[in-house]
This record gives sequence, structure tokens and C-alpha cells, in this order.
Amino acid sequence: MNNYLTRKVFIKEGYVVKKTNRKSDKIYQYLNSQNVHNVVYPEKKYVLNNEKYLEFPYYDEIDYPSSKKLLNLKDAIMELHDKTKTMKVIKKRNMRYFYKIYYKLDMKFSLLELYIRECENNVNHNDNDWIILSKYHIYLDCKKELYRLQKKLHNLVDKNTSAYYAVNHFKPDITHLVNNSLISLDHAKIAIVTSDIAKIYVANEYIDIDWFNFVDSWLNNYEGEIYKVYFKFLVLYIFILNVNIDNVNEYTSLNSYVQINNKIKKFLLQFNTY
Repeated sequence: MNNYLTRKVFIKEGYVVKKTNRKSDKIYQYLNSQNVHNVVYPEKKYVLNNEKYLEFPYYDEIDYPSSKKLLNLKDAIMELHDKTKTMKVIKKRNMRYFYKIYYKLDMKFSLLELYIRECENNVNHNDNDWIILSKYHIYLDCKKELYRLQKKLHNLVDKNTSAYYAVNHFKPDITHLVNNSLISLDHAKIAIVTSDIAKIYVANEYIDIDWFNFVDSWLNNYEGEIYKVYFKFLVLYIFILNVNIDNVNEYTSLNSYVQINNKIKKFLLQFNTY
């Protein structure tokens, strides 16, 4: 009997078995070729019912403080980046990726503004209206900051700025570090090193550490303005993208609106110098 952890992952006879694809297999091959040691590699691959599987050794995780595990995650991701990094000029054609981001942001902010107008036009305001209206200024601050960062990114690309690209984990939270080795690299891809740093912040910002020094000491390993600008832009973009505004007056949407509002407020204060 297999013990399913998710729909695509199960434990069988001391191994973690995952449905996968050819891309995942190539990622592990490439990392092995670059002597990346702190990764849990598959020991076996096979096809069953026309589905591809990778079989990994299963390890029991040692329980220790999340703040310490976060530092270990940082070391592991830094090694992953260092072993696979290469310097590239950020091509103007890559701005198509940013245009997709800008479009998504515009859609989110437009929907937010529609809800705010609706709240303002209500004759009798309920408690939810007041909550939405009282916190909206943080979203406006975020929108203004994103616009400033967007202009900086365009200027840096126009100047043929170079940056380090490397294999990014792309799901770098502390649950994907087992005994100081990285797992679940199915979504890994080559991108600017800042991508993982931003995602680490978003996934783990609830952990009580000095986040500014954690991030700043990391980014200071890379010379150039692009890294800090892109880090801040990505974090704010991910926050805005995760706001549930299908109906802000519903409990789940309102809760999302308030929680992310508080995260943005804290982040803007922490990284006001970026």
C-alpha cells in the first residue's frame, strides 16, 4: 500500500516516488554535472502506465528552529546559484516577460479600484467597507512603488545591464530543505538569482528574523543595482498577485485583502532604502 503525500507524490518501501517529466530529469542531470552536492538526487527512474516517475531516498527530517533552518536554506540556495551561475546581458526582448507582469498588475489594481469605488458609493457603510477603505492607501503606496521600480528596470535594461543567471529552485521554502539538502526541484529554471531570494522572502516572511540583514547581506554578494530593484519588484508583484478580490466583502477575500495589506506595509518599511 502506497502512502500518498500528494496526488503526484507517495512513499513506497523507504523511497519517495514522484510523477515527473523529461524536464525534471534533465534538471537533475545538469545539477549533477555541475557538482551541486546539496541536492537529493533520484536513484531510479521508470515508466508506469505511460507516466514517468523518479524515485528518491526518503529521509526523516530533524526538528529544529525554523529561523535556523532558514539560514541553512539560504546556504543551500547560494551554493545552487554559485555552482550554476553565468553572467548575461539582460536582452530587451526579455522585456516581454515584464509586459506580462505589468498587464497582470494593471488588472489587479483596476479591480481593486472598482471595489473601492463601490465601497465609497455605498449609502450605508458596513464594517467590511470601513476595513477595505481604511487599508487601501497601502495598496496605493504599493502601486506607486511598483511604478518607480518598473521605470528603474526599464532604464537598467536600456543600459545593457548584465546580471547573474543561475538555476533557481523556484519553490524555496523551508519545507523543501531536508537535512540541509534541497528537494523538489521539479519547477527549477534558469533565471536571475534574485528570483529565488524574493520567493524565499514571500514563502517564509512569517519567521521572526531580521529580514533586511538576511536579504541585504545576500544581495550584496552581487555588484549592481539590478538585484535589489528586481528583488523588491518581485516581492510586491507576488503579494499583489495573491490578493483574492473576487468579492472583497466575502470573509475569505477580505481576510486575504487584510493579510496581504499588512505584509506589504511591513515589507515597504523593512526595505524602504531599496
